[in-house]
Amino acid sequence: MKVRIQHRTTYRYDDPALLGPHVIRLRPAPHTRTPLLSYALHVTSELDGFGRHETGTKHGPQVRWQYNPWGSREARITFPAERGITEMDVLVDCVFDIHSINPFDFFVDDVARELPFEYP
Repeated sequence: MKVRIQHRTTYRYDDPALLGPHVIRLRPAPHTRTPLLSYALHVTSELDGFGRHETGTKHGPQVRWQYNPWGSREARITFPAERGITEMDVLVDCVFDIHSINPFDFFVDDVARELPFEYP
């Protein structure tokens, strides 16, 4: 079964704000059981006096992907320093292929068959 998940977060500022780098952790870990079929991250910002700009455009936020120490991917977002931002919109759109998983597919060690048990 295919499942589509969309997540949107919008930040609005009363006064133009100069934003430092943001790290966005909205991508599934690569070692999960559920296959990720597609993934898209869109960050849009409203620059004071410049209008709306999408990631990758001249005045838009820049995205650089990096790995954290646990092997998961993170998006590091930087913003143009010359203008304040009045709105930032983060949209993640992904599609998964969900399979039935047996929740009882594990082994119980002999020392843990009766409660209470002690860790070796």
